[in-house]
Amino acid sequence: MIHRSTNRVRQVAPLLAAGLVLTGFSGCGSDEPVPAPGGPTGATAVADGCELPTGPLAVAYGARANTPDPRLPEAVSDLIDRSLDGGHPVSAIRLDGTPEKAFSATFKSTAGNGDGRDVQLKRFRQSVDAEFANVRAEQQEADVLAALSLAARSVPEDGGTVVLADSGLQTTAPLDFRDGALLAAEPTEVTTFLKKHRLLPELNGRVVVLVGIGDTVAPQPTFDQRTHNNLIAIWKAVATEAGARCVAVFDGPGANRPRSGQLPAVTPVSPPPEPTPVTCGQTVLPNSGKVGFLPDRAVFVDPAAARSALAELAPTMTAGNQRIDLIGTTATDGTREGRRRLSLERAEAVKKILVELGVPAVRITTKGVGTEWDGHVPDLDRNGVLIPGPAAKNRSVVVRLYCPSGTTR
Repeated sequence: MIHRSTNRVRQVAPLLAAGLVLTGFSGCGSDEPVPAPGGPTGATAVADGCELPTGPLAVAYGARANTPDPRLPEAVSDLIDRSLDGGHPVSAIRLDGTPEKAFSATFKSTAGNGDGRDVQLKRFRQSVDAEFANVRAEQQEADVLAALSLAARSVPEDGGTVVLADSGLQTTAPLDFRDGALLAAEPTEVTTFLKKHRLLPELNGRVVVLVGIGDTVAPQPTFDQRTHNNLIAIWKAVATEAGARCVAVFDGPGANRPRSGQLPAVTPVSPPPEPTPVTCGQTVLPNSGKVGFLPDRAVFVDPAAARSALAELAPTMTAGNQRIDLIGTTATDGTREGRRRLSLERAEAVKKILVELGVPAVRITTKGVGTEWDGHVPDLDRNGVLIPGPAAKNRSVVVRLYCPSGTTR
């Protein structure tokens, strides 16, 4: 039986004729499903190191603007088959600004023999495919956390599986990625913020499958690999901290087309712009760009990318006789002395590369100011909890070029 969230009559035949069925989707991601002995009903599959148990299943389905038309990998499609065959409920959560359960389906056969049951199951699965194909956003924006919570409540802790098929770009509080700095936030800071405010979804004991995180379509800009990977890391950390028994990630070439038809608007999330070096004046090397550091360390996240970014800045410094100040900054974390020490070490790390690129060391001075600089933005909430987006903005190295007297900018 299929229970819908609305009373609208859905015409499934045209959808099937159009080929909009989950069973036709190709897999993308880590490991191919490995069926276990015992037939479809008792089978399990292994994906990205997680066993996908046959049981109740809920899919938070991002059929919305700015994200590709959801395409479930073969392991998830097979899991739907096994769950329906075993008489377990399969649900879809409409993921938009106000998520709701779109439908729930449970197969019950009235046939008197195995062949008749197989025919009924095949027809039922086709109707479920059509229901998935008909799920689409109805409200503006995207609340991924709320959709995950609804999906978790649709399955039990023991044996339940939650699938998130979406780009992961939430555009509502409390995890609003429209502040581009949040894309570079440390996953542990995101989970700490959500946990302290009791905003994590209840995923205790569930298996969580992440599909298509970071995949986008116009008008949403695409992201570089670092941002893409960090977005996956954030959602994996959220699921893990929320109590998921195991988290599988399918990250591979997905669909590159949106769901057809008119969809409610979702605000595009702009990646932080790369700094533009100036001949005289100030350039900020934000932690959200290529010159980013590992948490609480003066070690670059991507040394090659950092060197490439600084190589673009070095010619500006070597072309003239500017005096160069490198000023390290931090978020409001730890002690004042610790922040100053760490920010100085990060400024020194930038200096080291610039000198290797030919900038005279005698023209460079370094200092660490921690949070004590005019560009610092408030990054603590009223309870003293570090806010991930602003905290990421505050982790930077400021480059100040002082031109000789009389030189114009």
